[in-house]
Amino acid sequence: MNYTIESILDKYPKVNIGVLVGRGLKISKANLELARYKSDSLKRALEKLGDAPVSQHPYIASWRELYRSFGTKPADYHSSVETLARRVVKTQQLPMINTAVDAYNAVSLRYMMPMWGFDTDNVEGDIVWRLSPGNEAFTGLGMTEKEYTYPGEAVYADAKRILTRRWKYRDCVETMITENTVT
Repeated sequence: MNYTIESILDKYPKVNIGVLVGRGLKISKANLELARYKSDSLKRALEKLGDAPVSQHPYIASWRELYRSFGTKPADYHSSVETLARRVVKTQQLPMINTAVDAYNAVSLRYMMPMWGFDTDNVEGDIVWRLSPGNEAFTGLGMTEKEYTYPGEAVYADAKRILTRRWKYRDCVETMITENTVT
């Protein structure tokens, strides 16, 4: 499997994307060392966010501007890091999913940048980051009905489906990371 980018960098030349591939993962429900890291990440993030609205944090504000650039209303659809930051401000805790998701959520919150993962055993072909021509079906985590992409929307896709919409707004259910994920 390869990770490719189709012409999207022409529109966003200053974007930096990193890819990390894990193999032979042993994911569990929780881990004590990770719990300490999550706690420290939460504390740091809450200090950085302060009393101002989450949307005013400079990194989150820049993601909101990016969303506007491809036609998404950032007040209606938040990047994953904004959603996470809003959640922790409200609940004063990071969600507990599993050690893989919890780890990248803690890093995402600590550095205020969107992060995500896919169970690559369920990815068909290559992962491509591209602009959607529109009208591509998507069923995300927690959704009961399909949505459809709009033209120019930044998506990640494999050969079979859209993996995430609106750059990094929501992941598809078929490639979510579970305790059974190994790559």
